[in-house]
Amino acid sequence: MLFDMPLEELKTYLPPREEPSDFDAFWEQTLARVHDFPLDAVFEPVDFGLRTVETFDVTFNGYGGQPIKGWLLLPLLLVAALCIFLYTPLILKMGWPEWSPGLGLGALPVIGAYFVQTGEYNWPLMVAAVPSFILVHNLLLINEFPDVEADKKGGRRTLPIAIGKGGASRFFSAMTILVYLWIIGGVIACATPVYCLIALLTLPMAIKAIRGSMQYQDMSKLMPALASNVMVVLITQFLLGIGYILAKVL
Repeated sequence: MLFDMPLEELKTYLPPREEPSDFDAFWEQTLARVHDFPLDAVFEPVDFGLRTVETFDVTFNGYGGQPIKGWLLLPLLLVAALCIFLYTPLILKMGWPEWSPGLGLGALPVIGAYFVQTGEYNWPLMVAAVPSFILVHNLLLINEFPDVEADKKGGRRTLPIAIGKGGASRFFSAMTILVYLWIIGGVIACATPVYCLIALLTLPMAIKAIRGSMQYQDMSKLMPALASNVMVVLITQFLLGIGYILAKVL
């Protein structure tokens, strides 16, 4: 990898900041204006004929009193909201916060997309959501390795801090392997289309990520592992999606 300066200097580098003279005043005034407009949230129930969810048409005042509208689906979006609002003040200090992004950014989008189109939940759906949960969980986990000292100073308690980088690397490895075992098990149990086995094509990249995570003390080995893991996350989910599409069209 190429850098503009040595790695040790990059760790402590602080770029020069040229803030406008009215920078602080601007944001103080902008934030103060928030209190000039009450939230005035309105929740109007909407009957879409869905059996396992309540739907609301929500309107509330945004910046400058401009109305903001959106759909609220309960309980799915309630779980997502809790993952967001509790992450920094609570979840991030619990010793295993990585499950929250795995759920909120991995599993719930899969579950939500399916529900919006079908209006129901089922066990094959839950099976399909697990790989995304693990992959997003692991994306956050391995990227925390270089930030352990900074996270400690910030009062965060991520998994590499709670059980050490060695334990976290083993946990990362086990969860990565579980993704592929889960896909194979889903096919054997007839809960996952056989075409989804094409996702196993990313296994070589996953092995590279695992090997790099085991050498967490060597940044020259860890950084390529982070890059390989990103590719595993993106391509594995893409191939799983292709597998589900092929199961419908072939």
